[in-house]
Amino acid sequence: MLISQIDIATAYLNGMIDILVYMEKPEMLQEMLERIVATEQETDLTEKARKMLSLLNGGDKVCRLNKAIYSLRQAGRQWHERLDKALKKLGLTPTNADPCVYYDKGKLTLLLVYVDDILIAYRDEANIRRLEEELAKNFVIRDRTHQVLSGDRSISKQKGDTSLTSRIHS
Repeated sequence: MLISQIDIATAYLNGMIDILVYMEKPEMLQEMLERIVATEQETDLTEKARKMLSLLNGGDKVCRLNKAIYSLRQAGRQWHERLDKALKKLGLTPTNADPCVYYDKGKLTLLLVYVDDILIAYRDEANIRRLEEELAKNFVIRDRTHQVLSGDRSISKQKGDTSLTSRIHS
């Protein structure tokens, strides 16, 4: 089996909020919106910035969150729900023993999730490329294929051989 690791950039920011959550407006929000309106060409972004400026000038002191942000209590759960849905759509099934371990029996693929790091053991490299391409349609992926570093352990692939190295601390 081959082993790859991918990392999802800013994972918690991908989670969708399923309840009403408000936050105080960020300190420089008004200045940033004004800069967008002044410097950007007419797009959906400038239209949204104008609308937000209008609300801020009307006295709004809070912002409604549409997506999770770091430090939000439910951000981890929201991220996992979004990733879980994406992995299931790709034909992967979570194991009964651990909801962070997925498999695709027909393609001999095993996938382990730890927050934003995904470790994949597989036989068919073309299948993994397809899986990574599909995930990249929904998330920004930093790919560290064929080498996994985790604390004092490393897994690497060279000339068709896969090796695990582990340092023992005393």
